[in-house]
Amino acid sequence: MSKLLTKSEILYFQRVCAVCGYYSGGLDGKWTTDLDEAERQIEQQRIDLANQIGQFDPRSEKTSRP
Repeated sequence: MSKLLTKSEILYFQRVCAVCGYYSGGLDGKWTTDLDEAERQIEQQRIDLANQIGQFDPRSEKTSRP
């Protein structure tokens, strides 16, 4: 994933993961295996929540485009 993101975008994601408690590595804008694991854990949490409380209907989430 890091090849698609800029250093500042990776830094932002590191901060989000750290605040969520999934990442304790350096806030340096470098993608690491620890960040891979944090991403995996966040995705698993999303799946668990969707299974527990359901998901939005995709039709209601669709945005109109001019």
